[in-house]
Amino acid sequence: MKKEKEPTIKDLVELIDNLAITVAKGFERTATKADLEAVNVRVSNLESNVETIKRDVAFIRSNFVNREEFEDLVKRVIFLESRVGTKLGTRKLA
Repeated sequence: MKKEKEPTIKDLVELIDNLAITVAKGFERTATKADLEAVNVRVSNLESNVETIKRDVAFIRSNFVNREEFEDLVKRVIFLESRVGTKLGTRKLA
């Protein structure tokens, strides 16, 4: 069996230096406090916009008549107009 070479002080210093360089490079790619604050502002704006959209959708839903109900009402109006002899609704349903 081949015996492994014992590391020297120089080898250990080189290993520690390489590790320090690798760690420093890793920190170069991390976000700064200013970066995180900018992201926080953007997320806050998005949250505000989403809340506005939710309110708008809720308002629309509260005033919305679904297509089936609308078509049923149009048919009823057409029927009533035909019984009364008027023709106010001249548009046909698709």
